[in-house]
Amino acid sequence: MPTDSSDHLEIRRLRAAYGHHIDRGEWDAWVDCFTEDAVVDYGAYDRLEGHDELATFATEVIDDLFTYSMHLALMPLLEVEGDRATGRWYLLVLYSTGDGEPGWLAGTYEDTYRRVDGEWKFAAVENVVHADTGAYGN
Repeated sequence: MPTDSSDHLEIRRLRAAYGHHIDRGEWDAWVDCFTEDAVVDYGAYDRLEGHDELATFATEVIDDLFTYSMHLALMPLLEVEGDRATGRWYLLVLYSTGDGEPGWLAGTYEDTYRRVDGEWKFAAVENVVHADTGAYGN
């Protein structure tokens, strides 16, 4: 399948959907952004495999961590080859913790995408935090 600009636009939309769904607590829609066998690596924080672990993480961890978050994914570098693609994004997250402590973090997303039934999904996500005000995960 040839690569065209629509692949890049659909992958950008997927990354945007990830952020919007996680910030709004739309957990079913967030989990649906991933392939059934997706691997998500949040570094020292957690490593998740598959829809069940993602759903549990969302409702049992993220809901308690943040009272507010805004995920900003910026400056993507995307490479598409047929039904597989990779992407690197800068990440900035503004947040308030469960105790109301404000914070921000900066890092990168290293993504692997796979087209499933004509739709791009995350097959793998690696989140690397480069800087944090310290409130996240404390």
